[in-house]
Amino acid sequence: MNRPLAPLAAALLALSAAGAAAAPTYRIKELGPTPHGWASQALAISDRNVVVGWVQAERNGPQVAAVWQADGGVQAIGTLAGTSTSFATAVNAAGQVAGYAGTYDQPLAFVWDAAGGMQALGALDPAHPASMANGIARSVAASFPPAPPAPKGPPAA
Repeated sequence: MNRPLAPLAAALLALSAAGAAAAPTYRIKELGPTPHGWASQALAISDRNVVVGWVQAERNGPQVAAVWQADGGVQAIGTLAGTSTSFATAVNAAGQVAGYAGTYDQPLAFVWDAAGGMQALGALDPAHPASMANGIARSVAASFPPAPPAPKGPPAA
C-alpha cells in the first residue's frame, strides 16, 4: 500500500526588519512536499532564502541532500561515489552548498553548486579520511594534507 506524500516538516524562516530599532519579525512558509517524498528536513538557509537539507524518497530509503529554491522547487543533489546518503548542512549567498555524504562515523565532506555538481573536499589528515563540512563562507576552498611538522631543536645556522 502506498502512503500519501507526507507534508514537508521543515519551514522557511524569512527575516525582515521594519527599522533599525524595531524587533525583527519572522514569516513561516511551508515548503511543500517533495516529489515522491516520504520525509525531509531543512538544515540551513541562505541570505537569499535558499534552503538546504535532505529528502527521503521512500520509507526506510536513503536520505539524500537537497536544495529548495522559490523559483525551482526542491532538487535532490545526489551523493558522492560509493555512498548512498548525503546531507546538505550549509549554503552561502552564491548558492554553494556544503555537507557530507556517507555514514555518520565515516563522513566525506562535499561542496555542490549548480555548475560543478557535487565534489568531494577530501580529508585534512590522510591517516583519518573522515571529513565533514558544516559551514560555508563566500567561496569554497578545497582541503589539503597537513603541513609537515616543524623541526625540533635550535634552528640551523
